[in-house]
Amino acid sequence: RIPALTPHDPVVNGVGRTIAGLEIEPGATLSLNGYDLTISRDAAIAGGLICNGSEAVTFRGDVDVSGGTVTPAFSTVRLAGNVAQTFDPAGLSFYKVDVANTQTVTFANGFSAYELLCKAASNELHSMKFARDETVTLNGLSFRSAPGTTNITMRSSVDGQPWMLNVAHGLFVRGVDVRDSDASAGRTIYASGSRNSGNNYNWEFSAIVAEWTGETGNGKFEDAANWSPPVVPDAVTRV
Repeated sequence: RIPALTPHDPVVNGVGRTIAGLEIEPGATLSLNGYDLTISRDAAIAGGLICNGSEAVTFRGDVDVSGGTVTPAFSTVRLAGNVAQTFDPAGLSFYKVDVANTQTVTFANGFSAYELLCKAASNELHSMKFARDETVTLNGLSFRSAPGTTNITMRSSVDGQPWMLNVAHGLFVRGVDVRDSDASAGRTIYASGSRNSGNNYNWEFSAIVAEWTGETGNGKFEDAANWSPPVVPDAVTRV
């Protein structure tokens, strides 16, 4: 616990740290000073969390940032619990948010970020619930299930009620199962190998999207083995 009104607020120094839990009271701050931090249990940030560079802040329990502030710099917030996890981002801005938890992650509020990421292997399931009537505003979205799977699920916190998604620029979406997402405020979301579970707006599920893998190492565009799926892109393929 970091109380307010201390003579000197703490600064992480010398090496990254793993701590059991984290509570930053209103008026107090914690500066990561370029070092990674892992919080094994719940975190309540009603004061300030200050990132100075590309730190990774890994949360394994529930996270509540309501009433607090985050200075994101170029940091990554990783949601990496091994049980269901709730994250209340309180409408704040982050740099990268990486959903690594293979249980359900519930976003209890809207937020903005440079990039929202999730990568699911063929033997992993990732499930997310987004707060109804709240907006997730992103510069980029990168959701990638293993080819041939739909192992990333995106749902509203209340079935049948929309959650809003606004993506401004880059995106790569493969193998997602989506419901109740209104993305009409931003770019069309082209989701390859994905499932439309209904009530989605500004999503395109029939798009052909190719990803360069360079599997052969020969650097040849015309070699299908360098692409996923293994088909050379043509004039109607999104790359």
